[in-house]
Amino acid sequence: AGAVCVDNSSAWRMDPDVPLVVPEVNPQDVGQYTRKGIIANPNCSTIQMVLPLKALHDFSPVKRVIVSTYQAVSGS
Repeated sequence: AGAVCVDNSSAWRMDPDVPLVVPEVNPQDVGQYTRKGIIANPNCSTIQMVLPLKALHDFSPVKRVIVSTYQAVSGS
């Protein structure tokens, strides 16, 4: 009881009650885990993309990004 689970699967990524956190980008969202006791993280490709985008956005707001990734079915 009271434990927090950091989930690396895709199971909770779309759940509005589970914060989707990249610590370097939105650490303030970690506190939202209390609803279900779970913190999710995005897909690995997303994490690698948002780190430099955050730095760019802090310098000059990013308005739009178009991204395509190609991954194996086993990794989705």
